[in-house]
Amino acid sequence: MRLLLVVLSILFLQLPAEAKQQRPTKMMKIGEEIVSVEAGDIFFNAQALVTKKQFEPAAALLKQFLVSYPNSSAARYKYGYVLLSLGQDSEALEQAKLCTKLKPSFFGGWALLGEAFMNLKQEDQAREAYQKALTIQSTGENADIIREHLNDMTEMAKQKEAEAATV
Repeated sequence: MRLLLVVLSILFLQLPAEAKQQRPTKMMKIGEEIVSVEAGDIFFNAQALVTKKQFEPAAALLKQFLVSYPNSSAARYKYGYVLLSLGQDSEALEQAKLCTKLKPSFFGGWALLGEAFMNLKQEDQAREAYQKALTIQSTGENADIIREHLNDMTEMAKQKEAEAATV
């Protein structure tokens, strides 16, 4: 037994210094996702910047966060929202697509996807994304906003048809 302890202590002494000093990383939750506390701080700092409508620095922080957590649907959604706010609709569309792929049951991802498609004048895809959002969450203020978008789209389509008929 004593020999075993001596052998184990010798092996421990031979471990690299960084292996001896490694401590478990503290983790936290963002939505349903577990991330390091450091990454969580980056995400929450980005959120604070979004609240202040400081979209450029928020985008930089979210991009940094996504390097470590590329499969974070919450970060993809937030980054897409920021890009949409900056008028970068094509980039926002890509983030919304990734968000809905990562978490197909997330209402916000589908709403963001619809908004990006609308800004890019892709009305059929926007309508489809909005309708998918409503199948996930059919009530509440956000659902009402989606229905308003769909009604506006229907009215615009009717106006276009009427204009085309008079030409």
